[in-house]
Amino acid sequence: MIRILIADDEEIECRGLEMMLQNNFQDIVVLPSVYNGVDMVKCVECDKPDLLIADINMPGLNGLEALELLRRKEFDTKVILNTAYSDFEFIRQALLLGANDFLVKPVEEKRLVAAVARVLGNMISEKKEFIKIEEAQIQMKSMQKALGDELLFSILAGQLNVDNFQIWLSNLGRVFQGGILVAVRLDTEEVLSANGDAQGRENALQKPEEILERIGIYAMEELQRFCTLQYKVYKGLLYLLIFPGGQISEKNYRVWLEKLLERLQKESEIRPGISFLCGVSRWKDELEKMTETPGECRAALKGNAEGSICFFEGEYPDSVYADAKEIAGAFACEHMSQVCEMIDRRIAVLKEQAYSVEQIRMHLALFIQLCAAFLNAQRRSGISWRRLLERFREKEEEGEIRDTAVQILREIAEDTFHGKEYNSYVEEAVLYLEKNYRNDISLGEVADKLGISSFYLSRLLTQELDRSFVELLTDIRIDHAIELLKTEDSIVKDIGKQVGYLSPNYFHKLFKKNTGMTVSEMRRLLKQKG
Repeated sequence: MIRILIADDEEIECRGLEMMLQNNFQDIVVLPSVYNGVDMVKCVECDKPDLLIADINMPGLNGLEALELLRRKEFDTKVILNTAYSDFEFIRQALLLGANDFLVKPVEEKRLVAAVARVLGNMISEKKEFIKIEEAQIQMKSMQKALGDELLFSILAGQLNVDNFQIWLSNLGRVFQGGILVAVRLDTEEVLSANGDAQGRENALQKPEEILERIGIYAMEELQRFCTLQYKVYKGLLYLLIFPGGQISEKNYRVWLEKLLERLQKESEIRPGISFLCGVSRWKDELEKMTETPGECRAALKGNAEGSICFFEGEYPDSVYADAKEIAGAFACEHMSQVCEMIDRRIAVLKEQAYSVEQIRMHLALFIQLCAAFLNAQRRSGISWRRLLERFREKEEEGEIRDTAVQILREIAEDTFHGKEYNSYVEEAVLYLEKNYRNDISLGEVADKLGISSFYLSRLLTQELDRSFVELLTDIRIDHAIELLKTEDSIVKDIGKQVGYLSPNYFHKLFKKNTGMTVSEMRRLLKQKG
Protein backbone atom coordinates (compact mmCIF):
# COMPACT_ATOMS: atom_id res chain seq x y z
CA MET A 1 0.00 0.00 0.00
CA ILE A 2 1.21 3.49 -0.92
CA ARG A 3 0.98 5.90 2.02
CA ILE A 4 0.13 9.52 1.10
CA LEU A 5 0.19 12.59 3.38
CA ILE A 6 -1.60 15.88 2.45
CA ALA A 7 -0.37 19.14 4.05
CA ASP A 8 -2.32 22.36 3.50
CA ASP A 9 -3.48 25.17 5.79
CA GLU A 10 -6.95 24.99 4.28
CA GLU A 11 -8.91 21.99 5.55
CA ILE A 12 -11.36 22.11 2.64
CA GLU A 13 -8.42 21.89 0.22
CA CYS A 14 -7.18 18.79 2.05
CA ARG A 15 -10.62 17.12 1.79
CA GLY A 16 -10.84 17.86 -1.90
CA LEU A 17 -7.41 16.40 -2.63
CA GLU A 18 -8.21 13.33 -0.51
CA MET A 19 -11.45 12.65 -2.44
CA MET A 20 -9.76 13.00 -5.82
CA LEU A 21 -7.00 10.56 -4.76
CA GLN A 22 -9.42 7.94 -3.41
CA ASN A 23 -11.62 8.20 -6.52
CA ASN A 24 -8.74 7.59 -8.89
CA PHE A 25 -6.25 5.27 -7.12
CA GLN A 26 -6.43 1.89 -5.48
CA ASP A 27 -3.99 0.41 -2.99
CA ILE A 28 -3.33 3.75 -1.33
CA VAL A 29 -3.73 4.94 2.25
CA VAL A 30 -4.33 8.66 2.82
CA LEU A 31 -2.94 9.60 6.22
CA PRO A 32 -4.69 12.22 8.43
CA SER A 33 -3.98 15.65 6.92
CA VAL A 34 -1.81 18.28 8.64
CA TYR A 35 -2.28 22.05 8.42
CA ASN A 36 1.14 23.61 9.07
CA GLY A 37 4.79 23.04 8.26
CA VAL A 38 5.83 21.98 11.78
CA ASP A 39 3.23 19.21 12.00
CA MET A 40 4.11 18.14 8.47
CA VAL A 41 7.74 17.55 9.44
CA LYS A 42 6.73 15.64 12.58
CA CYS A 43 4.31 13.44 10.65
CA VAL A 44 6.88 12.62 7.98
CA GLU A 45 9.41 11.70 10.68
CA CYS A 46 6.87 9.54 12.53
CA ASP A 47 4.77 7.92 9.78
CA LYS A 48 7.28 7.98 6.90
CA PRO A 49 4.77 8.40 4.03
CA ASP A 50 5.75 7.38 0.49
CA LEU A 51 4.30 10.56 -1.05
CA LEU A 52 3.77 14.05 0.37
CA ILE A 53 1.43 16.62 -1.30
CA ALA A 54 2.27 19.93 0.38
CA ASP A 55 1.22 23.55 0.05
CA ILE A 56 4.12 25.99 -0.28
CA ASN A 57 2.44 28.70 1.80
CA MET A 58 1.64 27.32 5.30
CA PRO A 59 2.01 28.86 8.78
CA GLY A 60 4.94 27.94 11.04
CA LEU A 61 7.14 26.59 8.29
CA ASN A 62 6.21 27.10 4.67
CA GLY A 63 6.38 24.16 2.30
CA LEU A 64 9.80 25.03 0.93
CA GLU A 65 11.33 25.45 4.42
CA ALA A 66 9.80 22.18 5.61
CA LEU A 67 11.03 20.38 2.51
CA GLU A 68 14.57 21.72 3.05
CA LEU A 69 14.50 20.48 6.65
CA LEU A 70 13.35 17.00 5.59
CA ARG A 71 16.06 16.75 2.94
CA ARG A 72 18.70 17.64 5.52
CA LYS A 73 17.40 14.74 7.60
CA GLU A 74 17.75 12.52 4.53
CA PHE A 75 14.11 11.47 4.20
CA ASP A 76 13.45 10.09 0.74
CA THR A 77 9.68 10.76 0.66
CA LYS A 78 8.48 11.80 -2.80
CA VAL A 79 7.05 15.37 -2.87
CA ILE A 80 4.47 17.18 -5.01
CA LEU A 81 4.19 20.87 -4.14
CA ASN A 82 0.77 22.54 -4.36
CA THR A 83 0.93 26.31 -4.74
CA ALA A 84 -1.06 29.36 -5.70
CA TYR A 85 2.10 30.92 -7.08
CA SER A 86 3.23 30.47 -10.66
CA ASP A 87 6.46 32.39 -10.14
CA PHE A 88 9.42 30.63 -11.75
CA GLU A 89 11.65 31.33 -8.73
CA PHE A 90 9.41 29.27 -6.43
CA ILE A 91 9.42 26.42 -8.93
CA ARG A 92 13.22 26.58 -9.28
CA GLN A 93 13.71 26.42 -5.48
CA ALA A 94 11.29 23.50 -5.24
CA LEU A 95 13.18 21.54 -7.88
CA LEU A 96 16.53 22.27 -6.19
CA LEU A 97 15.11 20.84 -2.96
CA GLY A 98 14.15 17.63 -4.73
CA ALA A 99 10.45 18.18 -5.41
CA ASN A 100 9.19 15.59 -7.87
CA ASP A 101 6.39 17.72 -9.36
CA PHE A 102 4.24 20.80 -8.67
CA LEU A 103 0.62 21.83 -9.08
CA VAL A 104 -0.93 25.30 -9.33
CA LYS A 105 -4.09 26.08 -7.35
CA PRO A 106 -6.90 25.63 -7.88
CA VAL A 107 -5.89 22.03 -8.55
CA GLU A 108 -7.58 20.34 -11.44
CA GLU A 109 -8.39 16.66 -10.88
CA LYS A 110 -6.88 15.70 -14.23
CA ARG A 111 -3.59 17.45 -13.40
CA LEU A 112 -3.49 15.93 -9.91
CA VAL A 113 -4.11 12.39 -11.17
CA ALA A 114 -1.46 12.75 -13.87
CA ALA A 115 1.14 14.13 -11.45
CA VAL A 116 0.47 11.48 -8.76
CA ALA A 117 0.40 8.67 -11.34
CA ARG A 118 3.73 9.83 -12.74
CA VAL A 119 5.39 10.01 -9.32
CA LEU A 120 3.93 6.68 -8.16
CA GLY A 121 5.00 5.02 -11.42
CA ASN A 122 8.56 6.22 -10.92
CA MET A 123 8.41 5.16 -7.28
CA ILE A 124 7.26 1.63 -8.17
CA SER A 125 9.95 1.34 -10.84
CA GLU A 126 12.57 2.51 -8.37
CA LYS A 127 11.35 0.00 -5.81
CA LYS A 128 11.48 -2.81 -8.35
CA GLU A 129 14.97 -1.79 -9.39
CA PHE A 130 16.01 -1.49 -5.76
CA ILE A 131 14.64 -4.97 -5.07
CA LYS A 132 16.54 -6.33 -8.06
CA ILE A 133 19.76 -4.69 -6.89
CA GLU A 134 19.18 -5.85 -3.32
CA GLU A 135 18.49 -9.41 -4.48
CA ALA A 136 21.61 -9.34 -6.66
CA GLN A 137 23.68 -8.09 -3.71
CA ILE A 138 22.27 -10.81 -1.46
CA GLN A 139 23.01 -13.43 -4.11
CA MET A 140 26.54 -12.08 -4.61
CA LYS A 141 27.20 -12.10 -0.86
CA SER A 142 25.86 -15.64 -0.66
CA MET A 143 28.14 -16.74 -3.52
CA GLN A 144 31.13 -14.99 -1.95
CA LYS A 145 30.39 -16.66 1.40
CA ALA A 146 30.09 -20.07 -0.27
CA LEU A 147 33.31 -19.59 -2.25
CA GLY A 148 35.13 -18.27 0.81
CA ASP A 149 33.89 -21.25 2.82
CA GLU A 150 35.10 -23.64 0.13
CA LEU A 151 38.49 -21.95 -0.10
CA LEU A 152 38.98 -22.00 3.67
CA PHE A 153 38.18 -25.71 3.62
CA SER A 154 40.79 -26.16 0.88
CA ILE A 155 43.36 -24.59 3.21
CA LEU A 156 42.33 -26.94 6.02
CA ALA A 157 42.55 -29.89 3.62
CA GLY A 158 45.92 -28.72 2.24
CA GLN A 159 44.64 -28.37 -1.35
CA LEU A 160 44.51 -24.62 -1.88
CA ASN A 161 43.75 -23.31 -5.38
CA VAL A 162 45.65 -20.03 -5.44
CA ASP A 163 43.97 -18.74 -8.61
CA ASN A 164 40.47 -19.21 -7.15
CA PHE A 165 41.59 -17.52 -3.96
CA GLN A 166 42.84 -14.50 -5.90
CA ILE A 167 39.49 -14.28 -7.72
CA TRP A 168 37.62 -14.40 -4.39
CA LEU A 169 39.74 -11.60 -2.93
CA SER A 170 39.37 -9.54 -6.11
CA ASN A 171 35.56 -9.81 -5.95
CA LEU A 172 35.76 -8.51 -2.40
CA GLY A 173 37.86 -5.59 -3.61
CA ARG A 174 40.90 -6.86 -1.72
CA VAL A 175 44.52 -7.57 -2.62
CA PHE A 176 46.50 -10.20 -0.70
CA GLN A 177 49.10 -8.47 1.47
CA GLY A 178 49.61 -11.24 4.00
CA GLY A 179 47.39 -13.24 6.32
CA ILE A 180 47.04 -15.52 9.32
CA LEU A 181 44.77 -18.30 10.52
CA VAL A 182 43.31 -18.53 14.03
CA ALA A 183 41.93 -21.73 15.56
CA VAL A 184 39.41 -21.25 18.36
CA ARG A 185 38.81 -24.00 20.91
CA LEU A 186 36.17 -23.88 23.64
CA ASP A 187 37.44 -23.88 27.19
CA THR A 188 34.72 -26.03 28.77
CA GLU A 189 36.12 -26.30 32.29
CA GLU A 190 33.79 -23.54 33.45
CA VAL A 191 30.72 -24.64 31.52
CA LEU A 192 29.05 -25.73 34.74
CA SER A 193 29.30 -23.16 37.53
CA ALA A 194 30.34 -24.21 40.99
CA ASN A 195 26.77 -24.26 42.26
CA GLY A 196 25.41 -25.92 39.10
CA ASP A 197 23.07 -23.06 38.19
CA ALA A 198 20.44 -23.29 35.44
CA GLN A 199 22.56 -21.29 32.98
CA GLY A 200 25.50 -23.66 33.46
CA ARG A 201 23.33 -26.71 32.89
CA GLU A 202 21.90 -25.17 29.71
CA ASN A 203 25.40 -24.49 28.40
CA ALA A 204 26.42 -28.06 29.13
CA LEU A 205 23.55 -29.34 26.99
CA GLN A 206 24.59 -27.23 23.98
CA LYS A 207 26.68 -28.82 21.26
CA PRO A 208 30.17 -27.27 21.05
CA GLU A 209 29.76 -26.85 17.26
CA GLU A 210 26.69 -24.67 17.85
CA ILE A 211 28.57 -22.40 20.24
CA LEU A 212 31.55 -22.17 17.87
CA GLU A 213 29.20 -21.35 14.98
CA ARG A 214 27.73 -18.48 16.99
CA ILE A 215 31.20 -17.16 17.75
CA GLY A 216 32.04 -17.35 14.04
CA ILE A 217 28.89 -15.43 13.06
CA TYR A 218 29.63 -12.78 15.68
CA ALA A 219 33.22 -12.50 14.43
CA MET A 220 31.97 -11.91 10.87
CA GLU A 221 29.55 -9.23 12.03
CA GLU A 222 31.90 -7.38 14.37
CA LEU A 223 35.39 -7.79 12.94
CA GLN A 224 34.85 -7.37 9.18
CA ARG A 225 35.24 -3.62 9.42
CA PHE A 226 38.82 -4.20 10.59
CA CYS A 227 39.86 -6.93 8.15
CA THR A 228 38.80 -9.45 5.49
CA LEU A 229 37.56 -12.47 7.43
CA GLN A 230 36.15 -15.92 6.70
CA TYR A 231 35.19 -18.54 9.29
CA LYS A 232 34.46 -22.27 9.37
CA VAL A 233 33.76 -24.80 12.13
CA TYR A 234 35.75 -27.93 11.33
CA LYS A 235 36.49 -31.00 13.46
CA GLY A 236 35.74 -29.38 16.79
CA LEU A 237 37.54 -26.08 16.15
CA LEU A 238 36.48 -22.72 14.77
CA TYR A 239 38.92 -21.40 12.17
CA LEU A 240 39.14 -17.67 11.40
CA LEU A 241 40.97 -16.80 8.19
CA ILE A 242 42.13 -13.19 8.52
CA PHE A 243 43.65 -10.84 5.93
CA PRO A 244 44.36 -7.50 7.70
CA GLY A 245 45.51 -5.40 4.73
CA GLY A 246 46.43 -1.75 5.21
CA GLN A 247 49.39 -1.03 7.44
CA ILE A 248 49.42 -4.43 9.18
CA SER A 249 52.41 -6.64 8.35
CA GLU A 250 54.59 -9.37 9.83
CA LYS A 251 56.26 -6.74 12.02
CA ASN A 252 53.15 -5.57 13.88
CA TYR A 253 50.40 -8.15 13.32
CA ARG A 254 50.72 -9.72 16.77
CA VAL A 255 49.79 -6.60 18.73
CA TRP A 256 46.98 -5.81 16.30
CA LEU A 257 45.60 -9.36 16.35
CA GLU A 258 45.77 -9.64 20.14
CA LYS A 259 43.58 -6.55 20.44
CA LEU A 260 41.18 -7.92 17.83
CA LEU A 261 40.87 -11.32 19.53
CA GLU A 262 40.56 -9.77 22.98
CA ARG A 263 37.70 -7.67 21.61
CA LEU A 264 36.06 -10.83 20.28
CA GLN A 265 36.52 -12.65 23.59
CA LYS A 266 35.10 -9.78 25.63
CA GLU A 267 32.18 -8.79 23.43
CA SER A 268 31.18 -12.07 21.81
CA GLU A 269 27.53 -12.75 22.59
CA ILE A 270 28.00 -16.28 23.87
CA ARG A 271 26.39 -17.60 27.01
CA PRO A 272 27.94 -16.81 30.41
CA GLY A 273 30.26 -19.49 31.76
CA ILE A 274 31.87 -20.34 28.41
CA SER A 275 35.24 -18.98 27.30
CA PHE A 276 37.57 -19.94 24.47
CA LEU A 277 41.25 -20.21 23.60
CA CYS A 278 42.94 -19.02 20.41
CA GLY A 279 45.89 -20.59 18.59
CA VAL A 280 47.45 -18.31 15.96
CA SER A 281 49.56 -19.33 12.98
CA ARG A 282 52.63 -17.48 11.80
CA TRP A 283 52.23 -14.57 9.36
CA LYS A 284 52.17 -15.74 5.75
CA ASP A 285 53.16 -13.37 2.96
CA GLU A 286 52.46 -15.89 0.18
CA LEU A 287 49.07 -17.50 -0.48
CA GLU A 288 50.80 -20.81 -1.24
CA LYS A 289 51.99 -20.94 2.37
CA MET A 290 48.50 -20.64 3.85
CA THR A 291 48.20 -24.45 3.80
CA GLU A 292 50.81 -24.52 6.58
CA THR A 293 48.60 -22.57 8.95
CA PRO A 294 46.12 -25.22 10.25
CA GLY A 295 48.90 -27.33 11.77
CA GLU A 296 50.54 -24.24 13.26
CA CYS A 297 47.25 -23.21 14.87
CA ARG A 298 46.70 -26.64 16.40
CA ALA A 299 50.28 -26.76 17.65
CA ALA A 300 49.82 -23.32 19.24
CA LEU A 301 46.62 -24.48 20.96
CA LYS A 302 48.35 -27.56 22.28
CA GLY A 303 51.13 -25.46 23.76
CA ASN A 304 48.68 -22.98 25.24
CA ALA A 305 49.30 -23.69 28.90
CA GLU A 306 48.71 -20.11 30.04
CA GLY A 307 46.76 -17.25 28.53
CA SER A 308 43.88 -17.30 26.10
CA ILE A 309 45.87 -16.32 22.96
CA CYS A 310 48.96 -18.26 21.88
CA PHE A 311 51.09 -17.69 18.78
CA PHE A 312 52.87 -20.51 16.96
CA GLU A 313 56.62 -20.11 17.27
CA GLY A 314 57.64 -22.60 14.57
CA GLU A 315 59.52 -25.05 16.79
CA TYR A 316 59.10 -28.75 17.42
CA PRO A 317 57.10 -29.34 20.61
CA ASP A 318 59.38 -30.45 23.43
CA SER A 319 57.45 -33.72 23.69
CA VAL A 320 58.68 -34.82 20.23
CA TYR A 321 62.33 -34.33 21.15
CA ALA A 322 61.76 -35.88 24.56
CA ASP A 323 60.13 -38.97 23.05
CA ALA A 324 62.88 -39.38 20.47
CA LYS A 325 65.61 -39.14 23.13
CA GLU A 326 63.71 -41.52 25.39
CA ILE A 327 63.37 -44.08 22.59
CA ALA A 328 67.11 -43.89 21.92
CA GLY A 329 67.75 -44.54 25.61
CA ALA A 330 65.22 -47.37 25.73
CA PHE A 331 66.94 -49.12 22.82
CA ALA A 332 70.30 -48.74 24.52
CA CYS A 333 68.83 -50.51 27.58
CA GLU A 334 66.81 -52.92 25.42
CA HIS A 335 63.50 -51.80 26.96
CA MET A 336 61.26 -52.66 24.01
CA SER A 337 57.99 -52.35 25.94
CA GLN A 338 58.84 -48.71 26.64
CA VAL A 339 59.49 -48.11 22.91
CA CYS A 340 56.07 -49.57 22.02
CA GLU A 341 54.36 -47.40 24.62
CA MET A 342 55.95 -44.23 23.24
CA ILE A 343 55.05 -45.08 19.64
CA ASP A 344 51.47 -45.70 20.81
CA ARG A 345 51.57 -42.30 22.51
CA ARG A 346 52.74 -40.64 19.28
CA ILE A 347 49.90 -42.25 17.33
CA ALA A 348 47.33 -41.28 19.99
CA VAL A 349 48.43 -37.63 19.82
CA LEU A 350 48.12 -37.60 16.02
CA LYS A 351 44.67 -39.23 16.10
CA GLU A 352 43.58 -36.66 18.66
CA GLN A 353 44.50 -33.94 16.16
CA ALA A 354 42.45 -35.66 13.44
CA TYR A 355 45.43 -36.83 11.34
CA SER A 356 44.57 -39.22 8.52
CA VAL A 357 46.20 -42.66 8.29
CA GLU A 358 48.51 -41.36 5.56
CA GLN A 359 49.51 -38.36 7.68
CA ILE A 360 50.23 -40.64 10.65
CA ARG A 361 52.50 -42.80 8.49
CA MET A 362 54.30 -39.68 7.21
CA HIS A 363 54.70 -38.28 10.70
CA LEU A 364 56.13 -41.54 12.04
CA ALA A 365 58.62 -41.66 9.16
CA LEU A 366 59.86 -38.20 10.17
CA PHE A 367 59.85 -39.19 13.83
CA ILE A 368 61.96 -42.26 13.06
CA GLN A 369 64.52 -40.06 11.32
CA LEU A 370 64.70 -37.90 14.43
CA CYS A 371 65.15 -41.00 16.60
CA ALA A 372 67.89 -42.19 14.27
CA ALA A 373 69.71 -38.88 14.67
CA PHE A 374 69.72 -39.38 18.45
CA LEU A 375 70.90 -42.96 17.94
CA ASN A 376 73.70 -41.56 15.75
CA ALA A 377 72.66 -44.01 13.06
CA GLN A 378 71.28 -41.88 10.25
CA ARG A 379 73.09 -43.69 7.51
CA ARG A 380 71.98 -43.21 3.93
CA SER A 381 72.42 -46.96 3.57
CA GLY A 382 69.42 -47.77 5.71
CA ILE A 383 67.13 -44.84 6.49
CA SER A 384 66.28 -42.91 3.36
CA TRP A 385 62.89 -41.27 3.25
CA ARG A 386 61.86 -43.34 0.24
CA ARG A 387 62.73 -46.60 2.00
CA LEU A 388 60.83 -45.55 5.10
CA LEU A 389 57.68 -44.85 3.07
CA GLU A 390 58.01 -48.16 1.28
CA ARG A 391 58.01 -49.92 4.64
CA PHE A 392 54.85 -48.11 5.77
CA ARG A 393 52.98 -48.37 2.46
CA GLU A 394 49.66 -50.25 2.57
CA LYS A 395 49.70 -50.36 6.38
CA GLU A 396 46.19 -49.17 7.29
CA GLU A 397 45.55 -50.60 10.76
CA GLU A 398 46.91 -48.80 13.79
CA GLY A 399 48.55 -51.98 15.08
CA GLU A 400 50.30 -52.60 11.76
CA ILE A 401 51.59 -49.04 11.62
CA ARG A 402 52.86 -49.24 15.20
CA ASP A 403 54.56 -52.61 14.63
CA THR A 404 56.23 -51.35 11.45
CA ALA A 405 57.58 -48.27 13.23
CA VAL A 406 58.91 -50.37 16.09
CA GLN A 407 60.53 -52.86 13.70
CA ILE A 408 62.26 -50.10 11.72
CA LEU A 409 63.56 -48.54 14.94
CA ARG A 410 64.76 -51.96 16.10
CA GLU A 411 66.73 -52.38 12.88
CA ILE A 412 68.25 -48.92 13.21
CA ALA A 413 69.29 -49.64 16.78
CA GLU A 414 70.72 -53.00 15.74
CA ASP A 415 72.72 -51.28 13.04
CA THR A 416 73.95 -48.75 15.59
CA PHE A 417 74.98 -51.08 18.40
CA HIS A 418 76.04 -54.07 16.31
CA GLY A 419 76.92 -52.07 13.21
CA LYS A 420 76.81 -53.76 9.87
CA GLU A 421 80.12 -53.35 8.09
CA TYR A 422 79.86 -51.97 4.57
CA ASN A 423 82.48 -52.24 1.87
CA SER A 424 84.98 -49.40 2.27
CA TYR A 425 84.36 -48.23 -1.32
CA VAL A 426 80.63 -47.98 -0.54
CA GLU A 427 81.30 -45.98 2.63
CA GLU A 428 83.59 -43.60 0.74
CA ALA A 429 81.10 -43.23 -2.10
CA VAL A 430 78.29 -42.33 0.31
CA LEU A 431 80.54 -39.84 2.12
CA TYR A 432 81.56 -38.23 -1.20
CA LEU A 433 77.92 -37.88 -2.27
CA GLU A 434 77.02 -36.36 1.07
CA LYS A 435 79.62 -33.66 0.56
CA ASN A 436 78.96 -32.99 -3.14
CA TYR A 437 75.24 -33.71 -3.70
CA ARG A 438 74.59 -30.05 -4.67
CA ASN A 439 76.83 -30.42 -7.75
CA ASP A 440 76.15 -32.07 -11.11
CA ILE A 441 77.72 -35.39 -10.15
CA SER A 442 78.01 -38.69 -12.05
CA LEU A 443 78.81 -42.31 -11.31
CA GLY A 444 82.00 -42.05 -13.35
CA GLU A 445 83.19 -39.01 -11.36
CA VAL A 446 82.74 -40.82 -8.04
CA ALA A 447 84.37 -43.99 -9.35
CA ASP A 448 87.39 -41.95 -10.55
CA LYS A 449 87.73 -40.40 -7.09
CA LEU A 450 87.77 -43.89 -5.58
CA GLY A 451 90.16 -45.28 -8.19
CA ILE A 452 87.78 -48.01 -9.39
CA SER A 453 85.65 -48.56 -12.48
CA SER A 454 82.14 -47.21 -12.68
CA PHE A 455 80.85 -50.72 -13.43
CA TYR A 456 82.43 -52.10 -10.24
CA LEU A 457 81.07 -49.23 -8.09
CA SER A 458 77.59 -49.69 -9.53
CA ARG A 459 77.67 -53.39 -8.69
CA LEU A 460 78.88 -52.69 -5.14
CA LEU A 461 76.08 -50.20 -4.50
CA THR A 462 73.49 -52.67 -5.75
CA GLN A 463 74.92 -55.53 -3.66
CA GLU A 464 75.49 -53.57 -0.44
CA LEU A 465 72.68 -51.01 -0.49
CA ASP A 466 70.20 -52.59 -2.87
CA ARG A 467 69.96 -49.44 -4.97
CA SER A 468 71.56 -47.84 -7.99
CA PHE A 469 73.84 -44.83 -8.00
CA VAL A 470 71.01 -42.57 -9.22
CA GLU A 471 68.66 -43.87 -6.49
CA LEU A 472 71.29 -43.25 -3.81
CA LEU A 473 72.01 -39.70 -5.03
CA THR A 474 68.27 -38.99 -5.24
CA ASP A 475 67.73 -40.28 -1.69
CA ILE A 476 70.48 -38.03 -0.37
CA ARG A 477 69.15 -34.97 -2.20
CA ILE A 478 65.53 -35.57 -1.16
CA ASP A 479 66.54 -36.09 2.48
CA HIS A 480 68.47 -32.82 2.46
CA ALA A 481 65.50 -31.07 0.84
CA ILE A 482 63.32 -32.31 3.70
CA GLU A 483 65.85 -30.94 6.19
CA LEU A 484 65.64 -27.55 4.47
CA LEU A 485 61.83 -27.65 4.63
CA LYS A 486 62.08 -28.22 8.39
CA THR A 487 64.13 -25.11 8.99
CA GLU A 488 63.50 -22.70 6.10
CA ASP A 489 60.60 -21.05 4.32
CA SER A 490 62.28 -20.96 0.91
CA ILE A 491 60.14 -21.35 -2.19
CA VAL A 492 60.22 -24.63 -4.10
CA LYS A 493 62.63 -23.60 -6.88
CA ASP A 494 65.20 -22.30 -4.36
CA ILE A 495 65.14 -25.52 -2.33
CA GLY A 496 65.52 -27.53 -5.52
CA LYS A 497 68.60 -25.52 -6.50
CA GLN A 498 70.13 -25.96 -3.04
CA VAL A 499 70.04 -29.74 -3.38
CA GLY A 500 71.27 -29.92 -6.98
CA TYR A 501 68.17 -29.58 -9.22
CA LEU A 502 68.16 -26.56 -11.52
CA SER A 503 64.71 -27.30 -12.93
CA PRO A 504 61.90 -26.58 -10.41
CA ASN A 505 59.43 -28.73 -12.37
CA TYR A 506 61.76 -31.72 -12.42
CA PHE A 507 62.51 -31.33 -8.70
CA HIS A 508 58.80 -31.09 -7.91
CA LYS A 509 57.99 -34.28 -9.87
CA LEU A 510 60.94 -36.18 -8.41
CA PHE A 511 60.04 -35.09 -4.87
CA LYS A 512 56.45 -36.25 -5.34
CA LYS A 513 57.56 -39.56 -6.83
CA ASN A 514 59.99 -40.34 -4.01
CA THR A 515 58.01 -39.09 -1.00
CA GLY A 516 54.42 -39.52 -2.12
CA MET A 517 53.81 -35.85 -1.31
CA THR A 518 54.21 -32.47 -2.96
CA VAL A 519 56.72 -30.03 -1.49
CA SER A 520 53.87 -27.94 -0.04
CA GLU A 521 52.26 -31.00 1.54
CA MET A 522 55.58 -32.03 3.08
CA ARG A 523 56.16 -28.52 4.41
CA ARG A 524 52.72 -28.57 5.99
CA LEU A 525 53.35 -31.98 7.58
CA LEU A 526 56.67 -30.78 8.98
CA LYS A 527 54.79 -27.95 10.73
CA GLN A 528 52.24 -30.38 12.18
CA LYS A 529 54.46 -32.18 14.61
CA GLY A 530 51.77 -33.12 17.13
